[in-house]
Amino acid sequence: MDVTLVIPHYQTLDAVRLCLRSIRRYTQPAPRVLVVDNGSTDASIDYLRGLHWITCLDSGVRNDLVGAQAAALNRGAAQVATPYFAVMHSDTYVHRAGWLAMLVAALERGGYAAVGTRHQTIRVYGGAPLAALALRGAPLLARFAGRATSDGVPWLRSCLTLYRTAAFRAAGAAFASNGSTDATHAANSALIAHGNRLLALPDRVVGHYVFHKGDTTRIANRLYRADDGEFRARIARHRRHLDGFHARAATQAILGDASLDR
Repeated sequence: MDVTLVIPHYQTLDAVRLCLRSIRRYTQPAPRVLVVDNGSTDASIDYLRGLHWITCLDSGVRNDLVGAQAAALNRGAAQVATPYFAVMHSDTYVHRAGWLAMLVAALERGGYAAVGTRHQTIRVYGGAPLAALALRGAPLLARFAGRATSDGVPWLRSCLTLYRTAAFRAAGAAFASNGSTDATHAANSALIAHGNRLLALPDRVVGHYVFHKGDTTRIANRLYRADDGEFRARIARHRRHLDGFHARAATQAILGDASLDR
């Protein structure tokens, strides 16, 4: 497949293992996978280096809550040699085949420079007819009820967005964050300024194929203050959502299938 997946990572062994196994289970033909590590020193880095079917790169920066993710995305994007590349998180999990083909088809059908989820939390949805209907209606939804920043740039989240490589580079796009915006915002702004169109997809579409509940890296590495009550409440919600996804028979099958690592 003419797509490269770029996945930043920092010390989330259980998450990145499920992420990569789910990609392998549900993606044919196989894309190129670049995992860009932000200085992991735990067992996750040995796991990643032991996978022959991915490329594990060092971002050259130490993990933080501001610039490390963007640095990893830029390091990966610079290595892309395919017509398309998708950025995703190490806790984005695929649960149905056809996910990548759907993104490529949506991008090509509308002549977009990028398509991706407009939601940070992506819930699991069934119902192929509803997903197809939501996909057809996505441009209309974006026009009349779009989610955009104050300067009119659509929200396409770094947990799953597909880019057209030539358009990305022609616009001089790069990922960046000040800690309050998604790392994709700077890149998306550059694409818009260069005359490109972007399409944000509702979770009824994306959730038919993938699941995502954010903050895994922060929680796993305790990158929060003990007195941060708001974030601790998010931890409880995160665990509830994740437990539900892990309880699915298909997820359990992937977790138990070490052959997906080979």
